[in-house]
Amino acid sequence: MDIFKDSPAHFMTRLAAITIDYGIFFVLLFIFSPILPTPLAIILFFTLSCMYFIVLPLAWDGYTVGKRVAGIRVAHLDGRELTIKELFLRQVIGGIIYIGTAGILTLVSGYMVLKRDDKRSIHDKISSTFVTNNSPEEDGLK
Repeated sequence: MDIFKDSPAHFMTRLAAITIDYGIFFVLLFIFSPILPTPLAIILFFTLSCMYFIVLPLAWDGYTVGKRVAGIRVAHLDGRELTIKELFLRQVIGGIIYIGTAGILTLVSGYMVLKRDDKRSIHDKISSTFVTNNSPEEDGLK
Protein backbone atom coordinates (compact mmCIF):
# COMPACT_ATOMS: atom_id res chain seq x y z
CA MET A 1 0.00 0.00 0.00
CA ASP A 2 1.50 3.31 -1.06
CA ILE A 3 -0.51 5.72 1.10
CA PHE A 4 1.99 8.52 1.43
CA LYS A 5 2.32 9.79 -2.14
CA ASP A 6 -0.49 12.35 -1.96
CA SER A 7 -0.56 13.12 1.75
CA PRO A 8 2.86 14.07 3.17
CA ALA A 9 2.86 16.87 5.72
CA HIS A 10 4.83 19.93 4.70
CA PHE A 11 7.76 21.50 6.50
CA MET A 12 5.92 24.40 8.16
CA THR A 13 3.16 22.14 9.48
CA ARG A 14 5.72 19.75 10.91
CA LEU A 15 7.66 22.68 12.38
CA ALA A 16 4.50 24.02 14.05
CA ALA A 17 3.75 20.60 15.55
CA ILE A 18 7.25 20.06 16.93
CA THR A 19 7.28 23.62 18.31
CA ILE A 20 4.08 22.88 20.25
CA ASP A 21 5.39 19.51 21.45
CA TYR A 22 8.74 20.82 22.66
CA GLY A 23 7.07 23.96 23.99
CA ILE A 24 5.16 21.74 26.40
CA PHE A 25 8.43 20.22 27.62
CA PHE A 26 10.25 23.51 27.96
CA VAL A 27 7.43 24.94 30.06
CA LEU A 28 7.56 21.87 32.31
CA LEU A 29 11.34 22.08 32.46
CA PHE A 30 11.11 25.79 33.35
CA ILE A 31 8.64 25.02 36.14
CA PHE A 32 10.52 22.07 37.62
CA SER A 33 14.15 23.01 36.99
CA PRO A 34 14.39 25.33 40.02
CA ILE A 35 13.47 22.43 42.31
CA LEU A 36 15.52 19.73 40.56
CA PRO A 37 19.30 19.57 40.21
CA THR A 38 20.30 20.35 36.61
CA PRO A 39 21.51 16.82 35.70
CA LEU A 40 18.28 15.33 37.04
CA ALA A 41 16.18 17.88 35.14
CA ILE A 42 18.01 17.03 31.88
CA ILE A 43 17.60 13.29 32.41
CA LEU A 44 13.93 13.78 33.27
CA PHE A 45 13.39 15.94 30.17
CA PHE A 46 15.05 13.36 27.90
CA THR A 47 13.17 10.42 29.44
CA LEU A 48 9.78 12.13 29.33
CA SER A 49 10.28 13.36 25.77
CA CYS A 50 11.20 9.85 24.59
CA MET A 51 8.12 8.45 26.31
CA TYR A 52 5.97 11.24 24.88
CA PHE A 53 7.15 10.65 21.30
CA ILE A 54 6.96 6.84 21.58
CA VAL A 55 4.08 5.96 23.89
CA LEU A 56 1.64 8.70 22.90
CA PRO A 57 1.79 8.08 19.12
CA LEU A 58 1.60 4.33 19.76
CA ALA A 59 -1.60 4.75 21.77
CA TRP A 60 -3.06 7.67 19.79
CA ASP A 61 -2.80 6.60 16.13
CA GLY A 62 0.46 8.45 15.43
CA TYR A 63 -0.52 11.72 17.09
CA THR A 64 1.25 13.81 19.69
CA VAL A 65 -0.44 16.90 21.11
CA GLY A 66 1.41 19.14 18.62
CA LYS A 67 0.67 16.89 15.66
CA ARG A 68 -3.00 16.64 16.64
CA VAL A 69 -3.28 20.45 16.83
CA ALA A 70 -1.49 20.77 13.46
CA GLY A 71 -3.68 18.06 11.87
CA ILE A 72 -0.83 15.68 11.05
CA ARG A 73 0.37 12.34 12.39
CA VAL A 74 3.14 9.77 12.06
CA ALA A 75 2.22 6.77 9.92
CA HIS A 76 3.96 3.65 8.68
CA LEU A 77 4.86 3.58 4.99
CA ASP A 78 2.75 0.53 4.28
CA GLY A 79 -0.30 1.87 6.11
CA ARG A 80 -0.27 -0.55 9.01
CA GLU A 81 -0.34 0.48 12.66
CA LEU A 82 2.89 1.77 14.15
CA THR A 83 4.96 -0.42 16.46
CA ILE A 84 7.09 0.50 19.44
CA LYS A 85 10.17 -0.54 17.44
CA GLU A 86 9.48 1.99 14.68
CA LEU A 87 8.77 4.77 17.14
CA PHE A 88 11.91 3.88 19.13
CA LEU A 89 14.01 4.02 15.96
CA ARG A 90 12.36 7.30 14.98
CA GLN A 91 12.78 9.06 18.32
CA VAL A 92 15.74 7.57 20.14
CA ILE A 93 18.05 6.47 17.33
CA GLY A 94 17.11 9.51 15.25
CA GLY A 95 17.75 11.75 18.26
CA ILE A 96 21.14 10.17 18.91
CA ILE A 97 22.10 10.73 15.27
CA TYR A 98 20.98 14.36 15.36
CA ILE A 99 22.71 15.11 18.67
CA GLY A 100 25.79 13.09 17.71
CA THR A 101 26.35 15.25 14.65
CA ALA A 102 25.95 18.49 16.64
CA GLY A 103 22.72 19.24 14.82
CA ILE A 104 24.17 19.09 11.33
CA LEU A 105 21.94 16.18 10.32
CA THR A 106 18.98 18.01 11.86
CA LEU A 107 19.52 20.70 9.24
CA VAL A 108 19.92 18.06 6.53
CA SER A 109 16.66 16.46 7.69
CA GLY A 110 14.85 19.79 7.52
CA TYR A 111 16.19 20.32 4.02
CA MET A 112 14.93 16.85 3.04
CA VAL A 113 11.44 17.69 4.27
CA LEU A 114 11.53 20.97 2.33
CA LYS A 115 12.82 19.55 -0.95
CA ARG A 116 11.85 15.89 -1.26
CA ASP A 117 8.50 15.03 -2.84
CA ASP A 118 7.75 12.50 -0.09
CA LYS A 119 8.75 15.02 2.65
CA ARG A 120 10.59 12.29 4.58
CA SER A 121 13.43 13.18 6.93
CA ILE A 122 16.33 11.06 8.17
CA HIS A 123 14.41 9.71 11.17
CA ASP A 124 11.48 8.88 8.87
CA LYS A 125 13.79 6.87 6.64
CA ILE A 126 15.37 5.05 9.60
CA SER A 127 11.96 4.02 10.94
CA SER A 128 10.00 3.42 7.68
CA THR A 129 7.57 6.16 8.65
CA PHE A 130 6.35 9.47 7.28
CA VAL A 131 4.23 12.34 8.55
CA THR A 132 0.86 12.58 6.88
CA ASN A 133 -2.08 14.93 6.66
CA ASN A 134 -4.41 11.92 6.50
CA SER A 135 -6.44 10.79 9.48
CA PRO A 136 -6.34 7.13 10.53
CA GLU A 137 -9.79 6.71 8.97
CA GLU A 138 -8.54 8.04 5.63
CA ASP A 139 -5.71 5.50 5.76
CA GLY A 140 -8.08 2.62 6.57
CA LEU A 141 -6.87 2.08 10.14
CA LYS A 142 -10.23 2.74 11.83
